[in-house]
Amino acid sequence: MKIRSSSARGNFKIMNGNWEVVELQFEKWYSHKAVARYRGQQIEICPKGFWSNRFEIIKNGKQIGFIKFEWKGGMVLQLEDADGQMHRYVMKPKGVLKFRFELTNEAGELLLALRADGKWYNPGMSYAIERTEQELPFDEAEFLLYCGFTARVQMQQMAA
Repeated sequence: MKIRSSSARGNFKIMNGNWEVVELQFEKWYSHKAVARYRGQQIEICPKGFWSNRFEIIKNGKQIGFIKFEWKGGMVLQLEDADGQMHRYVMKPKGVLKFRFELTNEAGELLLALRADGKWYNPGMSYAIERTEQELPFDEAEFLLYCGFTARVQMQQMAA
């Protein structure tokens, strides 16, 4: 799987080889509100609060999680699975010359890394996905939508 930029607005697609699985679209180029349709379900990621430091993840009108900045650096991605159990992940930037984001679970185990496929200053950055053997409790493409959004917001914050 891969996250590929699809517009200067920050839209991106989750790709499986050359096949487009799903696209996350932003309302405007400066907007933090994004929407996607995946497997007949409406997914929205909306800013919460004045400073846009927290984002709600809404699926078919129900909040299933959130993304927020962590004071120690990085961002927290918290999601509810089909059984109603909450899972907490932390995404942090790593590297200088070979820039990437690493996502760890609650136990601190690495789940996946998003390796930049472009220049760090490019707002339309694409990422190659490096998976570990850890199993995800969510659909991979949907989970990568949330990870891609988190990486985009973090890149914007680092550039500001």
